[in-house]
Amino acid sequence: MNDATKRTRIGRDSNFATRQLVYRTPVGIEVDELDHFEIVRKRVFYDDVLLVTYHRQQSWGFIVLSALALVPLIRVKGDLAKVAGYPVGWAWRLRRSLDRM
Repeated sequence: MNDATKRTRIGRDSNFATRQLVYRTPVGIEVDELDHFEIVRKRVFYDDVLLVTYHRQQSWGFIVLSALALVPLIRVKGDLAKVAGYPVGWAWRLRRSLDRM
């Protein structure tokens, strides 16, 4: 075996119907799944994981701009809630004043 094909077993799982073996290789992780007569090998390469997780962290500038963009939406939502609640409060006060008479 050359260096590119060296595998180290790092885990396994067995149940009634299937068996899974997990290997670490220099280029990624391999999972062999044995299901009676069928063998399936799945690979996850370290380079692919780096590409997926490379831009996960958001910068502070993006977070601040997002928060500032949400301020007008929050104000509009509050104003709409106040407008929708005004007639309800007015009717409640009217009913309450009629009950006192």
